[in-house]
Amino acid sequence: MYFPRLIEPIFRAYLQDFPAIFLMGPRQVGKSTFLAREMTEFRIFDLESPSLFQAIQDDPELFLKDHPQAIVLDEAQRWPALFDALRISLDRDPRPGRYILTGSASPLLNQRVSESLAGRIGLLTLRQISLREYLGAEKSDWLEVLNSMKTADQIFKWFGAHPKHAPRDAMNRHWFRGGYPDILLAESDSGAWRRQDSFFRFVVEKDIPMHASVPPARLNLLFKLLAHRHGQLFNASELGRELSLNYNTAQASVDLLEGTFHLYRLRPFFNNQSKRLVKSPKVYLTDSGLLHYLLGFRNHEDLLLSPYVGASWEGWVLQNLMADLDLLEPRPELYFWRTSAGAEVDLVIRHRGLLIPIEIKRKGTLGYRDVKGLAHFIEDHGSPFGLVLHGGEQLLRVSEKILAVPATWVLI
Repeated sequence: MYFPRLIEPIFRAYLQDFPAIFLMGPRQVGKSTFLAREMTEFRIFDLESPSLFQAIQDDPELFLKDHPQAIVLDEAQRWPALFDALRISLDRDPRPGRYILTGSASPLLNQRVSESLAGRIGLLTLRQISLREYLGAEKSDWLEVLNSMKTADQIFKWFGAHPKHAPRDAMNRHWFRGGYPDILLAESDSGAWRRQDSFFRFVVEKDIPMHASVPPARLNLLFKLLAHRHGQLFNASELGRELSLNYNTAQASVDLLEGTFHLYRLRPFFNNQSKRLVKSPKVYLTDSGLLHYLLGFRNHEDLLLSPYVGASWEGWVLQNLMADLDLLEPRPELYFWRTSAGAEVDLVIRHRGLLIPIEIKRKGTLGYRDVKGLAHFIEDHGSPFGLVLHGGEQLLRVSEKILAVPATWVLI
């Protein structure tokens, strides 16, 4: 089963503007499938094929000369010498739409690749299947609508006129299994667990070690320690002590997981106000299914009985919001906000000059304590409204400027 990806029109637009595109994203997320289904005019070369690798390794410039356009180089970042030849080819012939490259690691992990790409290639990220894509829904313009209205009254009326309801079973399946296509489509939770187990072993034993010399046992422990810190402030010194590593090595290990798209660090929002603010990032695994595997859950019921259920829900909503916001130009900036006194907002979106503070709550019943951080942020920064994205099904007016919106109304 193929899920049409909402990045397709943006990808087409990039092909009109750049001679080459580098499509990044985690392993097994569907990059090759997307290109095979949507970019049929391109010929795909898998650079993990030994014979093709040898041909490129022997003379990358000759290979590009023999294939001057309309080709896909899959998992290209593993051979940095190719990028030097690509730089020369693109400088000689900058016509748009010549090459598509894919990779499961950010170019920032390899300085040689990063320098060769600079200014010559468009960068796009394909994430896991979002809930919106899983349900076959169309791209939403909810953030653009909020930006154009900018008052709580107007926004309340707009949400009330555009309710969206996801099938509960499908939503729970996506939340529990995450967005990797093969795992999401397994016939049972036990089958999904086996696929997740196989995928994780490949990641720690073969995939990540291709990019850096890190023992699989350390990677295994690192993933599990970070799973237990999902949605919490990141402390490299504390993590290093548990791994028996120094600060710099612990920091580099986390950089590696972020560079291979398994981890996301949400940066703190702060400005020039004198109020003391927390300035450490929060860490999230980028896929809810991987999180649940690392925490030892075998089914959705295990998750619901766990003390991690709230953090899991928060990360899953963020995972889907990020997939949505990737489709906007310019891309919104994402932060969280927390003061040293304990006031907190889970997510702050800055988009075209507007600051939108968002709390993410799984429960559908809300009290003053649930919106206290939003009220503080609105007062301090002059935001015209704040949102609570919750797991219930009712649109509510919590206060004059704070609206409680079912999360699915935004995610699909």
